[in-house]
Amino acid sequence: KQWYQRRVRGFEEEDTEYWVKLSEGYSFSISPVNSIKEAFEGPGSEGMVVDEGGVKMVAHPVRWHGEDPAGYRAPPELGEHTREVLGELGYSDGQVLDMQRDGVVQ
Repeated sequence: KQWYQRRVRGFEEEDTEYWVKLSEGYSFSISPVNSIKEAFEGPGSEGMVVDEGGVKMVAHPVRWHGEDPAGYRAPPELGEHTREVLGELGYSDGQVLDMQRDGVVQ
């Protein structure tokens, strides 16, 4: 436990840029763990953010021959697939309507 605490304190004593620079020239690499804001607005975010219907999403990090492999779409609205999902679980349309009316689902 003491060993771990000393290591954590050691990392806290230097900033991220220090540790990234320290790793240069080695056979491994490190990179910072960004906050959500940094991921969408920080350096290196260019080309890594997709805006689909007003919803920003992180783009697929791997490209093959410059092609973006992912098909992006906005996430569903709350309750958008309730009938389909509950129907696949065996609930009838009437049962789903009852659940919606009673506020169990949207």
